[in-house]
Amino acid sequence: MNGAADGVWARRYDIPSEKPLWGIEGAVHMPAATIAPGQTSSGHFEIYAGPKLYHKLASFGHNEAEIMNFGIFKLVSQFLLNFMNWLHSVVGSYAIAILALTTVIRLVLWPVQAKANRSMKQTAALGPRMQELKEKYKDDPTKMNSEVMKLYKQYGINPVGGCLPMVIQIPIFFGLYTMLGQAVELRNERFLWVSDLSQPDTVTHLFGYPINILPLCMAATQVWLMQMTPKTGDPTQRRIMMFTPLIFMFICYNFAAALALYYTAQNLFSILQFYQTRNQPMPALTKIAPAGKGGRK
Repeated sequence: MNGAADGVWARRYDIPSEKPLWGIEGAVHMPAATIAPGQTSSGHFEIYAGPKLYHKLASFGHNEAEIMNFGIFKLVSQFLLNFMNWLHSVVGSYAIAILALTTVIRLVLWPVQAKANRSMKQTAALGPRMQELKEKYKDDPTKMNSEVMKLYKQYGINPVGGCLPMVIQIPIFFGLYTMLGQAVELRNERFLWVSDLSQPDTVTHLFGYPINILPLCMAATQVWLMQMTPKTGDPTQRRIMMFTPLIFMFICYNFAAALALYYTAQNLFSILQFYQTRNQPMPALTKIAPAGKGGRK
């Protein structure tokens, strides 16, 4: 029998029993073949029936691991899954492994976040001068934006410097989001009130709606973090950013509790870092001399 299978189907069916029990039936479709009288043809198939364990699927050598569907952040998801499994082999708990993973990521990003915090403080220090420019050029937005950017340049401030940690965390967040949705290792893993880290941590229902504690904690810590962040930028933009906790809570609310656990932990690390830096003196604003006049180039 020549050629590879070009189709497959499967469906679940109920098996009569005292407890809920299901079976799976299916078939593989092969391309048409011509067999001459008196001849025989045979085919060889390999079927894996088991959990979607990435390291096991990757060991088969026929791209079986692609069934994980990690998407565009595949490399990030693979790294985070392998690292989480390694941490689990050390600490013996997937909940602790997730917290350890969060700790490692935050320590790696600590210098980047510290620089971003300094940039936000410098931007906040420029607030009065920026307000003067906005008042002066309120009827000419183009000129106002030009003068604001010139002010940033004079003091060597990157206006988007405070956004860098968030940009770095986007692939981490979505890589983790995809990975945790596929990681069968988290099934039935407990943590405090959470009975299964691969499912939402529903504790009760209110008017038919599930009450999930970790996503609410995640949103609360994110609001707390935003309240600590120096107020910079346009007021309209700040009001829009206030919806960010609600957006993330919506994304995570009915997802695996492990994702909300990770994000809540990393918010707490960010809050700790802000507390560590908030009492430091405001960075001095020093103009940068133009190139060619002894200033920094």
